[in-house]
Amino acid sequence: MKDMYNNLKIVPVLAPQSKGADGALTHDTAVDRNGWDSCVFVMHTGACDATNYATLTLTESDTASNFTAVADGDLIGLEADTKSDNANYECAKLGYIGNKRYVKATVTVEFTDAAVLVSALAILGSPRLAPRDTQIEEQQPNA
Repeated sequence: MKDMYNNLKIVPVLAPQSKGADGALTHDTAVDRNGWDSCVFVMHTGACDATNYATLTLTESDTASNFTAVADGDLIGLEADTKSDNANYECAKLGYIGNKRYVKATVTVEFTDAAVLVSALAILGSPRLAPRDTQIEEQQPNA
């Protein structure tokens, strides 16, 4: 069995919060990908509809300043597809495959209902240095 626990890093991007007026919710600091080769952002919203929804967009930088929009070619998925606009609780994901060290997520909300909650996480994977799992190695048949 593969070990995922030791090969992921979870970074809070946006703490769960409600927003009663339109606008952008942004994590103050960027996600530092140093030492991690893969990255996906996950946004979770409360019950949304055509007038209460959120979208996720990403920006990138080499130096944690002067962020620019991530090109579509450096995304897995489309930012437009992250729009949460149905009556169910939703999760949306957006993968980053660019080569910049820092990535920042912005959740843009169109809310008239102050009770709708939204949050986001970054999940870093494929660490360049990972702990060796001897228990897993011992379970492998000898060649």
